[in-house]
Parts: sequence; structure tokens; C-alpha cells
Amino acid sequence: SDQDIAKIFCELDDDGDKMLSFEEFSEIIDSRNPREVDDCELRAKFKDFDTDGSGKLSPAELKAAFADLEIDMSDGVLDQIIDASDKDGDDKISCPEFLKAWSGR
Repeated sequence: SDQDIAKIFCELDDDGDKMLSFEEFSEIIDSRNPREVDDCELRAKFKDFDTDGSGKLSPAELKAAFADLEIDMSDGVLDQIIDASDKDGDDKISCPEFLKAWSGR
């Protein structure tokens, strides 16, 4: 749930600045158990985040998704997340890229 995700982010905010650094975000990705979240749940969450229905998450949509979870992300950290996930170089995260980032596949 959104509350569970927000709780995890708060727990991983190591320096307590209410912002996640790229390193803190990477720790989340590296420590998750992909078996705990199935593709159906991830696809549904992606669809929620994709507010314009384009099939891709723009930096603004990603920032809004984090804001909805009450997670403050700097533009620099968002750029790093997109760079790490965006495999086709369009500066957006597609659903397959989103699934791959979370599942490690």
C-alpha cells in the first residue's frame, strides 16, 4: 500500500533530512524482495503514477508520485533514478523499465 511504501522510505532516510538521496533510493531497490510484489501490483501502481496515460512516467509524474507518498525528492535524485531506469534514452520510464527496475530482471 502507499502507506507501507511511505513507511519504508521514511525508515531508509538515513540522515533524517526527509529527502532520499540516490544512495538511499538504491538501498531500497537493492533490499526489496521482488517476490513480495507481483507484476500485477506493479502494473497497477505504474498506471496510477502515469497520470497522462502516455504509458511512460515523466520526471514530473515521478516527482508527483513521490510527493503523493510524502517523499521529498530533489530534481537531481529524480534525474539519477530516471537515468538508472531509462534504458531507451527518452528521459521517461516505461512500464517494462519500471517493472525491470523493481524486479531486477
